[in-house]
Amino acid sequence: MKKIALIGSYYPRKCGIATFTYDLYNALQKEENDCQVIALNDGNEYDYPPEVKWEIKQQNLEDYLKAAKYLNQSGVELVCIQHEFGIFGGKDGQYLLELIKRLKLPVVTTFHTILDTLTSIAWRTPPEHYEPCSRYPSFMGRLHPFVAMTNQTFSRIAYGFEFCITTKNT
Repeated sequence: MKKIALIGSYYPRKCGIATFTYDLYNALQKEENDCQVIALNDGNEYDYPPEVKWEIKQQNLEDYLKAAKYLNQSGVELVCIQHEFGIFGGKDGQYLLELIKRLKLPVVTTFHTILDTLTSIAWRTPPEHYEPCSRYPSFMGRLHPFVAMTNQTFSRIAYGFEFCITTKNT
């Protein structure tokens, strides 16, 4: 049994990532894992189920920093991020990077989409965070394994990175 924290939008928010995170939570629980959710909140009020242990307001950097501290002290063994460009706060999702930089835990990220081009902030992360991969350095160098939802997405980010998984349906 693993203690796993999922970060992403979450049910009852009406969003594809929320549905995916909800389904992932339920699948992991069926395998007898001890899971919790850190829900990314878009500013609306949601009546979250009990598995949501922490909420991050999308545009509030302090919430990301507090969530990292909480996760480091929570006994969680693995953090699983459901990533979609545009749902994390700061320019180009910079607030998520601040959270990741502070984590002392393994991280697995599911990239639900990958952009063809990145803006300048995505390339301004210090080199020690992106040596393993020359594309998507802000995310890839700091993360552990990742999941790409399609083979095309995988081909955009996989080279130079040791652990990659894709779905078989594409």
